Amino acid sequence: MQLEVHGHQIEVTPALRDYVDSKMQRIDRHLDQPFQVRVQLGLDKPNHKAEATVTLAGKTVHADATAVDMYAAIDLLADKVDRLLMKHRKKQVDHHRGRQALAAGVLDEITLDVAPVLLGSGERLLDLAIENAEHGVRF
Repeated sequence: MQLEVHGHQIEVTPALRDYVDSKMQRIDRHLDQPFQVRVQLGLDKPNHKAEATVTLAGKTVHADATAVDMYAAIDLLADKVDRLLMKHRKKQVDHHRGRQALAAGVLDEITLDVAPVLLGSGERLLDLAIENAEHGVRF
């Protein structure tokens, strides 16, 4: 994870930088590939504002949070980014999962809900059903 912390009309102290770094470390567990996080801290009177942009391969996730003090805003921001990345991870689809699971023997059978279709003769459909039943596929 590559982390950048910037201040907008505010000086980012080492204590703030360390706090942001410690809070953003928990989002590292959601992603396997390298990614970049850019955090911008600022004042939005009377509140403090924290914004984060996470750049992934092919996707950019943005979140912002405001609170009474900067540390609370960073806490809220970390929660929002964590939630967004969990949502992003759930949306990712492994298209090879089915073949690998069958090869590994994880899936014993696959049940397909298919309306009966005649392929020219009813006997051929029956032959296909019997042939695929040997492999654990039921029609």
